[in-house]
This record gives sequence, C-alpha cells and structure tokens, in this order.
Amino acid sequence: MFVSDWINPFEPHFGGAQRSNLLLRAILELGEVDVIAFAGGVVSNMKGCNVLYSQEMRTFPYVSRLKKWGGLLTPWNPYSIYPTKKEKEAIVDGFVAQRHYDAIVVRFVPEAMMSGLMKYADRLIIDVDDHPKDALWNMAKRINSKPNKIYHYIASFVAPIVVRNIANTIKAALFPNPQQVVGRNGYFLPNVSLEEPTTRLVDFTKTSPRLFFVGRLDYGPNYLGIDWFVDNVWPIVKEHIPQAELAIAGKVYYHEVTEPYFEKWRNINGISVLGFIDDINTEYAECRATISPIFAGAGTNIKLVESMQRKRVCITTDCGMRGMSSFLSSGKDVLVASNANEYAELCIKALTDEQYNHQVAENAHKTYCNHFSHQAFNDIVAQIVNKR
Repeated sequence: MFVSDWINPFEPHFGGAQRSNLLLRAILELGEVDVIAFAGGVVSNMKGCNVLYSQEMRTFPYVSRLKKWGGLLTPWNPYSIYPTKKEKEAIVDGFVAQRHYDAIVVRFVPEAMMSGLMKYADRLIIDVDDHPKDALWNMAKRINSKPNKIYHYIASFVAPIVVRNIANTIKAALFPNPQQVVGRNGYFLPNVSLEEPTTRLVDFTKTSPRLFFVGRLDYGPNYLGIDWFVDNVWPIVKEHIPQAELAIAGKVYYHEVTEPYFEKWRNINGISVLGFIDDINTEYAECRATISPIFAGAGTNIKLVESMQRKRVCITTDCGMRGMSSFLSSGKDVLVASNANEYAELCIKALTDEQYNHQVAENAHKTYCNHFSHQAFNDIVAQIVNKR
C-alpha cells in the first residue's frame, strides 16, 4: 500500500511530487500497489497500480491548546507533534483490514502520524522528506502569532527525538539527506531526477549566455530565492555580460502569491518568466548553467540533481547543497556561493569559460551516475522493502 498526502504521485510537476512518483514506481517494480490518496482527482496511469481512495483531506486534526503544548513534554510518543486525524485513520484501517499488505509506504512523517500508521510499524516505511525539524522551524519563521511561533520553534527541537524514536520502531525510515539519517532502521535514499534523457555538454557556439531556473514557483523558498537573485546578483551579471539571459520556469498553483513577483521580474532586462513548460529538456539544452539560489527549505534540492544529470553547471548556496554535501565538492562538481558577489562571479565564469564549464559539468555527471541514478534509487528501495 502507498499512502499519499496532498501530493498527486501520478502528476510529478514539482520536486516533492517527483519523489513521490519515483518512490511509487520503485515499489511497483516489486509487486502490485494500492494507493490511498488524500488529494482529489487522483487517477492511476501506471499498470498494476490501483487507486482505492482519492479525496481532498488537507486539514490538520483539532487539538486542544493544553494537549498541543503537553505533547512537547512527551517526545517518545510518535504522535506528540502530529496527532491522528480519525477520519484518515479509519479510511486506511478499513483497506488494511480487507487486504494483506507486505509493506505500507507513506511520504512524510506528519501524514504517517495523522493516518495512524504506527500500529503497522513492522511493515511501515516512512519517507522522511521535509524533515519535521526543518519544516517546523521554517513554519515558525512565517507565523505572526507569537504563541504559535514559540510553539513551532520548540517543536522543531523536539522533532528530532520523535523522528529517531519512529526510525527505531518502524520497518524503515528513508532520509534524502545522509546527515539526517538516525535510528536502527534509518536509511539514506537520495533524491533523483524524474527523467534520464540523453544529454551532452553545452555548445558555447550554439547557445547564448543563458541561465535557467526551474522549480515550483509558488513555493516560498523558490520565489524568495529568485527574488534575492534578481535584486542582488543579476545586476552584477548584466554589467559584465550585457547579453546575459535568465529563464524562470515552473508550475504555479497559487498565482495570487507570486504574480507581484512575476510582474517585477518580467520588467527587468534579460529575464523571461516562462511558467510551466511541457518540454523542459529544450530549456536545459539552451542554457549554459542553472541557478538554485535557495536559503530555506526542508527537502533536498532536486534542481541540483537534474542539472547534474543533464551535464549543466549548477550555481547554488550552502542550503541548496542540503543532502548532497557528502557527495559533491564546491568548485569540482557544483558551484556554491555564500554571498551575492560570489554568486555573480560564479555565474559569470560558468557563462563565459567553456573549458571550466565542461570540467565541472562532467564531474557532476559522473557523481550523478554513481549516486543519483534511477538504478541506484530503485536498488535501495528494493533492498528495504524486501528486508526481513
């Protein structure tokens, strides 16, 4: 059984959905899969994969203030931060009672807890993408209510204890960041690119000095990171390379959040806001390098993985390297900047120095093949699911 949260695993239009899709495909290689989706309109497009339930159910369960704060005092309780939502639990329990499942796989700790899945610990596999510690910390920074802000800050320190206890109890906990792996049954499962198209090094004689960003554009860390780049880095790049271009692409669900940013970016020389595009491979082929100016977020950076696969140099930040630092080295297979001036210098070098660009891109692709290919991903999943 595969339990999906609000993400539709059959429509992988952004990083989180891509990981869901890849994980679903990996377990489908091992046998038939039933999907319980707490999102509306989910329809299977994979042979052997059956959607048993699909209905929107995104709200968190109501918890009294006393119970909410009291949960912080019992970090050994897996439900201390994310209590069970009885409606979700009843739906999952109903299907489990009807069928025998060798494994129950779910994305995200909150969804596993709200669905009451710990009772199936011996066959439960939780993908701890968006680690609760980081997710709660980032949420605290966005909340205006002071009591709620304090609660989320404290919860972010309690979360690692909760996650460790869960990883000690269930069949497997999967972590996209090797530095976050904890517990007796914790495993590293890297983020990998959704597609593996045939790629080649960029030809400077046939391309313009073009940078490319792709990612979900109404996701805070993405549009805030781009806006920082546009304000602080882009003017320096344009001063040195007047013909430089920046293409920004990605899915948008909440246009009211991002439209003011889009309007601002469209009016800046050299920048094009593409929105969602069908053929992303063309954009990768036409750019000389990609950018990932990320300063927040809880998951790993799929944009970096896609660039490595497609032999494109990626310029990112320390935060953009999350989950990758054990495999990548700044200046060798990725370019990492700590401030706007460094970021601009690396962009300029990647756009103008063909030999350097090719050297970094080749190193990145080798690292991708060794650690972030579909085969590497599927082998890890198979080993974990078949574990006795």
